[in-house]
Amino acid sequence: MLLESIVILMILGVLALLFLRRKRKDYAIGVLPLIMVPGFHVLIRIVRDLLHLNFSNYVLAGMDVLGLAVSVALLGMISVQLRSKKARAVYLLLCGGFSMVLTLIFLFSLYSPLG
Repeated sequence: MLLESIVILMILGVLALLFLRRKRKDYAIGVLPLIMVPGFHVLIRIVRDLLHLNFSNYVLAGMDVLGLAVSVALLGMISVQLRSKKARAVYLLLCGGFSMVLTLIFLFSLYSPLG
């Protein structure tokens, strides 16, 4: 899932850059919490491979869940700036749902017999 995480990071990075180019700084900041889950996933695997460490699945899963926690915390901080309660609810539901589903996919692939 490392390659998939890198692709997700690249797509979200391009999306944030496009928003910045269109002078929509607030939209670009709103996309950044989505980078946390795949970012933590890639980071722990790169550290493991570069330092030749043998982390247990619990450590790898813990980093994925930590990425989710950081992402949700950032989503909460950013959502406070939204004026409408509907917009806040939709933002939290969609972005939080994306982060949660992605974390579950990472955890499932880590603990599945096929992964």
